Amino acid sequence: MSDLWVIVPAKRAALAKSRLADVLDERRRARLVSRLLHHVLATVQLAAPSAGIAGGIVVSREAQWLALARRYGFLPLVESAHGLNAAVQQGVHAAIRRGAGAVLILPLDLPRLTPSDVVACARAGRHAPAVVIAPDHANLGTNALLIRPPALIRPMFEGASALRHLQQAAQRGVRARLVRRPGLMHDLDTPADWRNIAHLFAHL
Repeated sequence: MSDLWVIVPAKRAALAKSRLADVLDERRRARLVSRLLHHVLATVQLAAPSAGIAGGIVVSREAQWLALARRYGFLPLVESAHGLNAAVQQGVHAAIRRGAGAVLILPLDLPRLTPSDVVACARAGRHAPAVVIAPDHANLGTNALLIRPPALIRPMFEGASALRHLQQAAQRGVRARLVRRPGLMHDLDTPADWRNIAHLFAHL
């Protein structure tokens, strides 16, 4: 079933990864985000045939990220509201208008993401109703979220979002499935995270 749409929200370069300001200047952070976005889009592209991915959307106000989306065959969507969750919701609505039976929301800061990780999420959410959550290494945040059908719950990223998504699923009578894989557990938010993956970006 090829009805899954992937949504990748991407902040403007000047605002992205501000929590890494102590270890990376603005120019290097922008290059980092570019590399991360390249990686996530390329990974989704490789996973698409096995994961049943029908399309992808990048939501951003950054022209270079929207241009990159086009290069990878993603729909570029100019962000119309402020905030991560508003951008995600905009992407969900766009996917629904294009006939999506499910959405998979992927942050761009997943430097270890593999095609197998994407396929694992897709397979865990093949049958409706489904909520699939890939929690971060602390089991607090959400590093991937699949929703089938797309309007079943409202994405609420940031903070202890994994618990909020679990609670929403339970309120809808759905038992959420958790996907724990190294490529999905390790994101990039803090200087400590950066130290763990800096070797992957030796020439940043």
